[in-house]
Amino acid sequence: INQHIQNYNFCVTSLQAIPITHVTNLQGVGTVAVELALQNATNTILTIEKMLSSKEFGPFAMNCLRDCLELYADAITMLVDAFVAFLAEHFDIATVLMRTVMDATSTCDEEFTEKKGESTVLAKENYNLFQLSDISSCIIKQVSSVPSQLSHVSP
Repeated sequence: INQHIQNYNFCVTSLQAIPITHVTNLQGVGTVAVELALQNATNTILTIEKMLSSKEFGPFAMNCLRDCLELYADAITMLVDAFVAFLAEHFDIATVLMRTVMDATSTCDEEFTEKKGESTVLAKENYNLFQLSDISSCIIKQVSSVPSQLSHVSP
Protein backbone atom coordinates (compact mmCIF):
# COMPACT_ATOMS: atom_id res chain seq x y z
CA ILE A 1 0.00 0.00 0.00
CA ASN A 2 2.98 2.30 0.64
CA GLN A 3 3.92 2.05 -3.08
CA HIS A 4 0.41 3.21 -4.06
CA ILE A 5 0.67 6.22 -1.77
CA GLN A 6 4.07 7.08 -3.22
CA ASN A 7 2.68 6.78 -6.78
CA TYR A 8 -0.34 8.92 -5.87
CA ASN A 9 1.90 11.59 -4.35
CA PHE A 10 4.12 11.55 -7.45
CA CYS A 11 1.05 11.93 -9.67
CA VAL A 12 -0.41 14.80 -7.67
CA THR A 13 2.92 16.62 -7.46
CA SER A 14 3.57 16.21 -11.20
CA LEU A 15 0.14 17.35 -12.31
CA GLN A 16 0.15 20.36 -9.98
CA ALA A 17 2.83 21.89 -12.20
CA ILE A 18 0.14 22.64 -14.80
CA PRO A 19 -2.34 25.49 -14.22
CA ILE A 20 -5.87 24.17 -13.74
CA THR A 21 -7.16 26.36 -16.57
CA HIS A 22 -5.35 24.09 -19.04
CA VAL A 23 -7.24 21.02 -17.89
CA THR A 24 -10.98 20.94 -18.46
CA ASN A 25 -11.60 17.20 -18.80
CA LEU A 26 -9.92 13.81 -18.58
CA GLN A 27 -8.54 14.16 -22.12
CA GLY A 28 -6.92 17.44 -21.02
CA VAL A 29 -5.31 15.67 -18.07
CA GLY A 30 -4.05 12.99 -20.48
CA THR A 31 -2.57 15.64 -22.73
CA VAL A 32 -0.79 17.23 -19.79
CA ALA A 33 0.52 13.88 -18.57
CA VAL A 34 2.05 12.99 -21.94
CA GLU A 35 3.53 16.50 -22.22
CA LEU A 36 5.12 16.12 -18.78
CA ALA A 37 6.65 12.78 -19.81
CA LEU A 38 7.98 14.38 -22.99
CA GLN A 39 9.46 17.29 -21.07
CA ASN A 40 11.05 14.88 -18.58
CA ALA A 41 12.61 12.75 -21.34
CA THR A 42 13.95 15.86 -23.07
CA ASN A 43 15.51 17.13 -19.83
CA THR A 44 17.03 13.71 -19.19
CA ILE A 45 18.72 13.75 -22.59
CA LEU A 46 20.33 17.06 -21.62
CA THR A 47 21.44 15.52 -18.31
CA ILE A 48 22.95 12.51 -20.08
CA GLU A 49 24.76 14.74 -22.57
CA LYS A 50 26.26 16.73 -19.68
CA MET A 51 27.35 13.50 -17.98
CA LEU A 52 28.96 12.24 -21.18
CA SER A 53 30.87 15.47 -21.73
CA SER A 54 32.03 15.61 -18.09
CA LYS A 55 34.31 12.58 -18.57
CA GLU A 56 33.94 11.80 -14.85
CA PHE A 57 32.71 8.26 -15.45
CA GLY A 58 34.59 5.12 -16.32
CA PRO A 59 34.32 3.31 -19.67
CA PHE A 60 31.52 0.99 -18.52
CA ALA A 61 29.34 3.85 -17.23
CA MET A 62 30.09 5.91 -20.35
CA ASN A 63 28.86 3.04 -22.54
CA CYS A 64 25.75 2.74 -20.39
CA LEU A 65 25.12 6.48 -20.69
CA ARG A 66 25.48 6.30 -24.49
CA ASP A 67 23.00 3.41 -24.59
CA CYS A 68 20.60 5.33 -22.34
CA LEU A 69 20.94 8.40 -24.53
CA GLU A 70 19.79 6.32 -27.48
CA LEU A 71 16.95 4.81 -25.44
CA TYR A 72 15.78 8.27 -24.38
CA ALA A 73 16.00 9.61 -27.95
CA ASP A 74 13.79 6.70 -29.04
CA ALA A 75 11.51 7.36 -26.06
CA ILE A 76 10.96 10.95 -27.22
CA THR A 77 9.91 9.69 -30.65
CA MET A 78 7.54 7.20 -29.00
CA LEU A 79 6.10 9.89 -26.72
CA VAL A 80 5.41 12.17 -29.68
CA ASP A 81 3.81 9.27 -31.55
CA ALA A 82 1.77 8.37 -28.45
CA PHE A 83 0.59 11.97 -28.17
CA VAL A 84 -0.50 12.00 -31.82
CA ALA A 85 -2.22 8.62 -31.42
CA PHE A 86 -3.96 9.83 -28.25
CA LEU A 87 -5.28 12.96 -29.97
CA ALA A 88 -6.44 10.84 -32.93
CA GLU A 89 -8.23 8.57 -30.43
CA HIS A 90 -6.03 5.57 -31.29
CA PHE A 91 -5.87 4.72 -27.62
CA ASP A 92 -4.52 1.18 -27.98
CA ILE A 93 -1.55 2.45 -29.98
CA ALA A 94 -0.94 5.27 -27.51
CA THR A 95 -1.01 2.83 -24.59
CA VAL A 96 1.45 0.43 -26.25
CA LEU A 97 3.82 3.32 -26.99
CA MET A 98 3.65 4.55 -23.39
CA ARG A 99 4.39 1.02 -22.13
CA THR A 100 7.34 0.84 -24.51
CA VAL A 101 8.71 4.06 -23.02
CA MET A 102 8.40 2.46 -19.59
CA ASP A 103 10.38 -0.53 -20.87
CA ALA A 104 13.09 1.83 -22.13
CA THR A 105 13.57 3.28 -18.65
CA SER A 106 13.88 -0.21 -17.18
CA THR A 107 16.40 -1.17 -19.88
CA CYS A 108 18.46 1.92 -19.07
CA ASP A 109 18.50 0.95 -15.39
CA GLU A 110 19.46 -2.63 -16.23
CA GLU A 111 22.42 -1.45 -18.34
CA PHE A 112 24.16 -0.23 -15.19
CA THR A 113 23.37 -3.31 -13.10
CA GLU A 114 25.13 -5.65 -15.55
CA LYS A 115 28.40 -4.81 -13.80
CA LYS A 116 28.53 -5.61 -10.10
CA GLY A 117 29.16 -2.54 -7.98
CA GLU A 118 28.21 -0.04 -10.68
CA SER A 119 25.74 2.60 -9.53
CA THR A 120 22.76 3.54 -11.66
CA VAL A 121 23.45 7.23 -12.14
CA LEU A 122 20.10 7.75 -13.91
CA ALA A 123 17.94 5.98 -11.31
CA LYS A 124 15.93 9.11 -10.45
CA GLU A 125 15.43 10.10 -14.09
CA ASN A 126 14.40 6.57 -15.04
CA TYR A 127 12.00 6.37 -12.11
CA ASN A 128 10.40 9.71 -12.96
CA LEU A 129 9.87 8.91 -16.64
CA PHE A 130 8.57 5.46 -15.76
CA GLN A 131 6.03 6.98 -13.35
CA LEU A 132 4.97 9.75 -15.76
CA SER A 133 4.54 7.20 -18.55
CA ASP A 134 2.54 4.93 -16.26
CA ILE A 135 0.29 7.82 -15.25
CA SER A 136 -0.18 8.73 -18.91
CA SER A 137 -0.97 5.13 -19.80
CA CYS A 138 -3.58 4.89 -17.03
CA ILE A 139 -5.24 8.15 -18.10
CA ILE A 140 -5.27 7.02 -21.75
CA LYS A 141 -7.03 3.81 -20.66
CA GLN A 142 -9.58 5.87 -18.71
CA VAL A 143 -10.23 8.20 -21.66
CA SER A 144 -10.65 5.20 -23.97
CA SER A 145 -13.43 3.86 -21.74
CA VAL A 146 -15.65 6.94 -22.08
CA PRO A 147 -17.41 8.19 -25.23
CA SER A 148 -15.31 10.57 -27.28
CA GLN A 149 -15.60 14.19 -26.30
CA LEU A 150 -13.92 15.37 -29.49
CA SER A 151 -16.14 13.71 -32.07
CA HIS A 152 -19.38 14.64 -30.28
CA VAL A 153 -18.76 18.37 -29.95
CA SER A 154 -21.51 20.38 -31.58
CA PRO A 155 -20.67 23.62 -33.39
